[in-house]
Amino acid sequence: MASCNTTKNMSDSTNLNTRTINVTGSAEMEIEPDIIVFSLTIKEYWEEEFVKGMKYEDYKTKVPLSKIEPEVLLTLKKHGITEDQIKVGAAGNY
Repeated sequence: MASCNTTKNMSDSTNLNTRTINVTGSAEMEIEPDIIVFSLTIKEYWEEEFVKGMKYEDYKTKVPLSKIEPEVLLTLKKHGITEDQIKVGAAGNY
C-alpha cells in the first residue's frame, strides 16, 4: 500500500485567486486663462525718495496722482488692456 501526504497552505491558494492591477501615472496640460485679475495701487511719492543718501526733510518734489495715473494707463494700453477693462475698486486718502 502506497501513501502520499500533501500539505496545502490555505493562504497560498488565497494569494493565487487574488488579482491586482496597480497603475501609476501623471498628466500635464497647458491652458490659456480666460480672465486674469490683478490689483494695482498707485500713490503719490517724492522724486527724492530714490536719491541715495537723501533725507525726508530734504524732499521737495512731490509727484502727484494726476501725473502718475496717465502714465499707468498708457503702459496698460501698450500691453493690450483697454480702459473699459479697468475697474476702480477704491479711491481715497490713506
